[in-house]
Amino acid sequence: MTFLNAASPRDAAIPQAQQLEPDLTLPRVASALRTTALSASVGSLLVGAAVLIGWELDIEVLKRMVPGLTAMNPMTAVAFMYLGCALGIHATNRSKVERAVAIVLAAVVVALGLTRILGLAGVWDPELDKTLFADKLAGADFGRQNRLAPNTAFNLLLLGMALITIDRPINRFNWPAPLLALVAAMASLLAMMGYAYGLPSFYGVGNNIAMALPSALTFLLVAVGVLAARPSHGIMAVFASDTSGGTMIRRLLPAVLVIPVALVGLQLAGQRMMIFDTALGLWLLAITIMTVLTVLVARNAQLLYRSDIDRVTAERTLAHQAGHDALTQLPNRRFFVERLASEFERAHDSQTPAAVLLVDLDLFKVINDSLGHVVGDELLLAAARRIETCLGGDEIAARLGGDEFTVLVPATAGRERAVEVAEAIKKAFEHPFILGLHEVFTSVSIGIAFSEGLDAPADLIRHADIAMYRAKARGKARWEIFDSAMDLAARERLRLENGLRRALARGELRVYYQPEVEIESGQLVGMEALVRWEHPERGLIAPAEFITVAEETGLIVPIGRWVLFEACRQAKLWQMMYRRDLALMVSVNLSGKHLQQASLIDEVREVIQTTGIDPASLIIEITETVAMAGAETTIEVLTKLKSLGVLLAIDDFGTGFSSLEYLKRFPVDMLKIDKSFVAGVANRGHDTAIVEAIIALGHALGLSVIAEGVETPDQLMELRALGSELGQGYFFGHPLSSDESSGMPPLLEAHRRWNADGGGQRVN
Repeated sequence: MTFLNAASPRDAAIPQAQQLEPDLTLPRVASALRTTALSASVGSLLVGAAVLIGWELDIEVLKRMVPGLTAMNPMTAVAFMYLGCALGIHATNRSKVERAVAIVLAAVVVALGLTRILGLAGVWDPELDKTLFADKLAGADFGRQNRLAPNTAFNLLLLGMALITIDRPINRFNWPAPLLALVAAMASLLAMMGYAYGLPSFYGVGNNIAMALPSALTFLLVAVGVLAARPSHGIMAVFASDTSGGTMIRRLLPAVLVIPVALVGLQLAGQRMMIFDTALGLWLLAITIMTVLTVLVARNAQLLYRSDIDRVTAERTLAHQAGHDALTQLPNRRFFVERLASEFERAHDSQTPAAVLLVDLDLFKVINDSLGHVVGDELLLAAARRIETCLGGDEIAARLGGDEFTVLVPATAGRERAVEVAEAIKKAFEHPFILGLHEVFTSVSIGIAFSEGLDAPADLIRHADIAMYRAKARGKARWEIFDSAMDLAARERLRLENGLRRALARGELRVYYQPEVEIESGQLVGMEALVRWEHPERGLIAPAEFITVAEETGLIVPIGRWVLFEACRQAKLWQMMYRRDLALMVSVNLSGKHLQQASLIDEVREVIQTTGIDPASLIIEITETVAMAGAETTIEVLTKLKSLGVLLAIDDFGTGFSSLEYLKRFPVDMLKIDKSFVAGVANRGHDTAIVEAIIALGHALGLSVIAEGVETPDQLMELRALGSELGQGYFFGHPLSSDESSGMPPLLEAHRRWNADGGGQRVN
């Protein structure tokens, strides 16, 4: 019979911390069992001592309990004292040395029982049971020599082995001690029933001396003590548990004790029917039936116990999964927020702040995309373990999602500890990760926030997140501590984002146009479309304040789509109204996100067809940085745009890191010199040399050159001398609206020309 169950195969998938079976022991029952075991050990010692005193002083009642019955053998009394000592040591969980002594005492008892059994079998009889009071043993029991009864020797062997193996499984999951004690209890109980009902075959075997009544009582006492000594092991774990099996076995215990009474009737029937030829056969049959019935009860109780264990284990596993990340086994957001809430309250009561660290892996997306999600998952798992190594006992790490981890530093640790943990985590990621065949490097950006002055735990996580993004913005691989200025900036950004979304829906965006002039003739030949936001409260907002937010949120795509349509529509209208005799080009900027849209070519084609603008009048600009970010893809997209008949320009040229190899492959028509170089072009210094080189490069590649940021006559004259075809800047005019009276139309209607000589302007 298996008293301790093997772990099921599914347990292998449960985290190591969860593989321990849940403790379902009732403390009250466990305490009572330990008390029972200790009482049994004391009772065994007292019985043994009393019997020895009885033999020494010839007190029959101490030797026999009931006059006329068999006396307990003196060596049996010594064995009971040994069993009592061994049981008492095990029941009180003493030291290893004392438990070793208990095993030695039990081994002596085993030796006594075994040698008597060997003697009864005619193999070898050292007559150890005659060692004490040898002169009194002869004829002590009504003319018969007092020796160990066969069933007494059998019980000594069983209980001695039970105490030896009480903490030693035969294999990993099978405990023999409860089974041995159970058999001994049934044998002694049967002997007691034999005395009670006058059935010698129940307490005697053949012509051998019978088991003494005090021996039967004491064996039962010791057997119960052995079972009760380990409430958390074997069948007693079922008995003492708060489970269906435990309830059943406790309720059936009286029935188990009544079994010997029923066996009396069986024995009498067997005698009448002449089923049993010998008393030994009857005894063995009775012992077998009693043991089988008891084992069946125990087995059914164990199955119920197992079902409850499985249920509780499943509940614990589900609870673990609900509160932990499946990949890293770290606490998840839910668990972390609950723990943070309790720590937040403690910090508030103690007036000392708790800290939250938000840890984000730098460049994780690059690693995940380039090496695959399997390697990405391995990196997250390794990162979790590396973060854990930096934490103290009361600090916990959790995975919030993706490549974001968070750490809770309790209020008792102090502010300095939060910084120490952040620095330790940062340094831990300075070493590479070995993931299979790949050596991966990554750093972390960490935001630190303290709970002081906050009303809710969610604010603490939000502040740590804000500080983490500040760390990323300042170069990554660092940590930043949150301050209130960061929160104001974050709130302002959120307001800006929300307002920008509403601006699209409410039509608050406006297109302004800045003139582009042919430097040699001073004639207006085009304009660049620039978006502005006419905020209902703040007035006109320049693109520098909201374009970055639009890029990060993806709003730049619908904004750019609208600007493209509006600029082409307006340019076509103005061509028809003012510039029938001259071409009027319009330049529109596209961001990197536009180039990533699969529908870009179709959208541009639809705008051209809908507005009726000549494709050759539309200049689509992309910055040098965007062009080089994915050069091969850029070439493919630009080639398709070029097939529509539009002109293409590289904006802010000179500020990026262009490859001449790619530059000559880009199907572009123009280069726009960044205004940072134009600002110093009249000084004939480095800026002049750079502008001259760009113009020469553009001409060598057959491209026109536009100079941005022209603000003075000297700059215009120098650019004309260097050969720049077009110019754009405040010298020619600020960006103008489409207003009929004060915007771009009056400029178009006047056919104004710009002349750098003397810095003046004149009208044709």
